[in-house]
Amino acid sequence: MLLLLPREAEEAIELLPREREQGLYHPEQKGPGHFEIPVSLTIPVSWNRIDRLELLVSLSRRALPLANAHLTFPQAGCSFESRQSTLYDNGELILIPSQCDRNITTGEALEGRLIIELASPHTLALIASHRSHETGRLLRLGVREANGQAPYAMGRFMVVPVDEPVSRAQQIAAIWTLPWLSWAAPLAVSCSILLATIGGALLSLQPRVRTDIWCRAIAAGMFALSLGLVYGVLVPPFHAPDEPDHFLSFARLAEMPELESDARILARKGHFERIHFHQWERFLPRHMEQPYPDAWTEVDESGIIQVADSAMETRSTLTTGIWKACAFLFKGAGAAKTLLGLRLVNTAFWALACIIGVLLIEKAAPKNRVFPAFLFLVPSLPFFAMHLSNFAQYTHVLTMLSCFTLGLYLRGKRLQCGGLLLGLFSAAVVLAASSGIVMLGCIGCIALGRLVVVMGNGAARFREAATFWLGMVLGWAPILLFIDGPQFERLEASLRTVLAVADPSAANVFNAPFIITVFLASGLIGVTAEMLLSRTGDALRALVRRLITWVNWIAALAVGVLLVYAPYTQYVNVPSEMRQVGVEKYINIAIYNLFSSLTFREPDLMLSTTFWSGFGWHDVFFDPLVVQIMAGIAGCGLFLALMSAGADYRRSARLLAALFGALVSGILMVFVVASGAGGGQPNVHGRYLLGTYLVVLSLAFAGFAPAVWRFAKAENQREALDLDWRGQRTGVELLMTWGAITAGGMTMYMAGWPWIFPTLPVPLAWLYFLFAIVTPFFCVAMIRSSLQGITLNAREYLKRSPRPGYYLAIGLVVFSTLAFTELTVNLPKAVIYNFDFYTLLPTIMALLFMLWYYKPTLKKAASWVTTTTYIAGSAVHLGSLAFLLKRYFG
Repeated sequence: MLLLLPREAEEAIELLPREREQGLYHPEQKGPGHFEIPVSLTIPVSWNRIDRLELLVSLSRRALPLANAHLTFPQAGCSFESRQSTLYDNGELILIPSQCDRNITTGEALEGRLIIELASPHTLALIASHRSHETGRLLRLGVREANGQAPYAMGRFMVVPVDEPVSRAQQIAAIWTLPWLSWAAPLAVSCSILLATIGGALLSLQPRVRTDIWCRAIAAGMFALSLGLVYGVLVPPFHAPDEPDHFLSFARLAEMPELESDARILARKGHFERIHFHQWERFLPRHMEQPYPDAWTEVDESGIIQVADSAMETRSTLTTGIWKACAFLFKGAGAAKTLLGLRLVNTAFWALACIIGVLLIEKAAPKNRVFPAFLFLVPSLPFFAMHLSNFAQYTHVLTMLSCFTLGLYLRGKRLQCGGLLLGLFSAAVVLAASSGIVMLGCIGCIALGRLVVVMGNGAARFREAATFWLGMVLGWAPILLFIDGPQFERLEASLRTVLAVADPSAANVFNAPFIITVFLASGLIGVTAEMLLSRTGDALRALVRRLITWVNWIAALAVGVLLVYAPYTQYVNVPSEMRQVGVEKYINIAIYNLFSSLTFREPDLMLSTTFWSGFGWHDVFFDPLVVQIMAGIAGCGLFLALMSAGADYRRSARLLAALFGALVSGILMVFVVASGAGGGQPNVHGRYLLGTYLVVLSLAFAGFAPAVWRFAKAENQREALDLDWRGQRTGVELLMTWGAITAGGMTMYMAGWPWIFPTLPVPLAWLYFLFAIVTPFFCVAMIRSSLQGITLNAREYLKRSPRPGYYLAIGLVVFSTLAFTELTVNLPKAVIYNFDFYTLLPTIMALLFMLWYYKPTLKKAASWVTTTTYIAGSAVHLGSLAFLLKRYFG
């Protein structure tokens, strides 16, 4: 329906067209929360076409209540008024035109005042530009300075369209210059829905049929085809990172020079140069018959190359081979059909990779099957997998690698053929993308996890060790076939840059004898280490197992602390350009922020947002809150995965090895990018961290899988039944007592805050007072309800239940004591400012502690996991596609 129905596309007129440099304009404060700003506004269209005016604002807090805001022009008798009740940091102040006493001509300048009144005594600033250029500026703030300069506000007019209503299907056909897409695009969407529906049906049927593994594999393939098809058709041509560069490279490699001129025509008709990089530009109905003057900018004002042949043979041997192999399919097809066809080819390969991924999980862990839902819950992953780039093939390889990592984690035990597969993945990630060389660190750590598993296992045989480690060497062998190719020549030059080796006459690292020597030495060292470690004594084996278990629990605690603490910590985001802060500081910021990427913190634009919503040319980003929620949910899954693995040291070792390897590869990528080895402007994007993210997410989303927790329950069922109930009760009581203490201490501090949320004027003191009293009773109720699943007589039931009066007494006593202390000597601000860290974290820990030993309460929830995941994935991608359609077509 979104594609077929004709509608009027809303148009945006930016106050500062194509302006990127932002600053802050701090208005004059007339009183607490009262601001007045003299302005000069140029009307870009007739008054009756203006729907609203949106001004970008920066606040001193995340959200502030708005009492009133209006923009008046007394001489013209015109005004704008706001109907908002809340302003958000880096959000919009929306002003609606209310009246005008005379006709305003287009281009007329009006002098007036902007008045903003907040309902709380805080500050705000308008996001503005102080650049001196004169073209296209519409809203001047304040009075002009002596040198003639003045800040100009950033934002936009949203105006009523004048075009004839058309359907989005017609716009899609026009931007692709393929008239038949007006019916083929809706058909593609229908096929996508059908494939997703069949895949969902197969997932729901798989427990009831004997061929359930193939049901899951085919379902994964159908999901991949469904998503790749719809993203490939609906995303306009060249609106993926560096897609024009890669298309020019394909045209040269395929020996079809006519595609270059066709691509320029396609870019002009699709208004590529006008739309990309500029998030408020649209392909509107009036543009369908008006090609843009320029195809693209080859070199910008700074001398940086924007569009040029990407020389794919120096980037990816695998992509180059695929392009040459399928070039015959597109002889004489033209640029539009060729680009669309290549996207669909990439989609088919991704579907195959997903099928293989499910089979790899089955091979590694046949008793603990988990569907790789993480592949279909990341909005941008189908986009990365289908667009024209070597990163598409890189995504395909990483899809299989992350699924295999998940299988090893679920298995825990040794897998002899795993060495060969890890070796093949090592070769494939490098051949798919030169930047994939950093993933060798991750794969190496995954392989080393085997050494912990075999430690003290005297039954280890030489044949098994040799099969794994020499198989890994054999898997690396395909690299030797291409060692003299252009990719490895460039890789060697990049390595010199990273290592600051400036002497071009240095020995060639990438030569066959050297590589063979390194491979064989690594294999022999692995075999020797496994045989020695498998014969260690019982004391050392017990020590290592205990150490692995403790590290696992410490990692779980660290992740839990980050989940609660990170949202309330001020982070310095990674700058968009390294030159803004220097190399050393850039590296430090990026590595520091890596540790909090999967939390509920405000997302880092470069590290997080460009991964979760890395569509387009950094001009199609989700609202930060959406990214914040998705990253936080993934972090919760990682916490649950660590919790579930704590009972089995082998699974803990596999999990920790994979997580450590992913972190190592991420840090290596930061160093590689910061060194300038990739050329251009060095900056870390989310897609450069694709390997790190996929390995971690494969493990994180497994934390929500019932199979993982059923396995943990089977291992510990006897221990849970023999648990010392009084010790357990005491642990829960201590955690909840700490929660009551800190909640009471926060109450008096929050008494001075007049509101909880901008729209709910309730004193915070009451909220925290109720929290301090209600939380213990809530936990008691949770324990009582979970105990109902266990057969107990009345005496045992009462004996094992916590005591509500204990919580209530401690909460009231401590609340009174801390209230008096706060009024007299003041509390340390470290406790006061971090309420969630000191109160919610113990509460969450207590709940998890209870659920760990009272698993009957999870049985009903576990039966809904598949359905919930399917609905969540559908919602994620339907929302993403609707967002993309609105972004490009209005």
